[in-house]
Amino acid sequence: MLYNRLPKLIKKAIGCLSFLIAAIPSFGQIQVAFTSNVVSGCAPLTVQFANQSQNATTYVWDFGNGTNSQVASPVVVFNTSGTFTIKLIANGNSGSDSIIRTSYITVFAKPVVQFSASNTATCPGNTIQFQNLTSTFDSCLWDFGDGVTSALTNPTHAFLGGGTFTVSLIAYRNGCNATLSKQNFISVTPQPSVTAQVDTTVACSTTKAFLFTVNNGIAGIYTWSFGDGHSATGPNVQHSYSQAGVFSVTLDI
Repeated sequence: MLYNRLPKLIKKAIGCLSFLIAAIPSFGQIQVAFTSNVVSGCAPLTVQFANQSQNATTYVWDFGNGTNSQVASPVVVFNTSGTFTIKLIANGNSGSDSIIRTSYITVFAKPVVQFSASNTATCPGNTIQFQNLTSTFDSCLWDFGDGVTSALTNPTHAFLGGGTFTVSLIAYRNGCNATLSKQNFISVTPQPSVTAQVDTTVACSTTKAFLFTVNNGIAGIYTWSFGDGHSATGPNVQHSYSQAGVFSVTLDI
């Protein structure tokens, strides 16, 4: 063999070289990769990053929102809306490598909900106009607190019973939603229950003074309208008609 014909010095050199080559460790090339459990959502958005890099020992993340991390697989909360470019640098014995994913994370802002009403103190059956003041939204849902809801942007609603009612508005946009509830926002005063009578309903003379009386009074101002253009206030009043006729009498409280 050729090896056997070489001088002893060369044989030693080859043997030594062979020994040195065997002692040098082999390091694989760094390969950088990552994924995440979500890539879009509503603020605040929590993202779990999964580091899939190979042959690396340390890492540096840049999340595009002014924060970074050296944790291998970090959890990051994006508090503001926008699109964010993610960069990962992997370092190892064989050097370093990096990956950049442009606009990898998209965070949507929740709607800022606000609303108003044309009247917040009313009587049963009166119509109230509600106004949706939310700046930007795709759809909405109202809850008037009396078992009635509406998907209209600016609905009207009449409360049929007395009481106080909490009104809520949910606004939706880009799969996000936000709710505003106004506690005891609408106050509905029940209609008073009052009975009244007159001493007689027929008279043969215009000098007759009719006596009008409230039977079960409640606190308030009583206004009688006698149907002839005249009126009077008080729970018990008298009135004479100056001419013959048929008159309708009303009592307002």
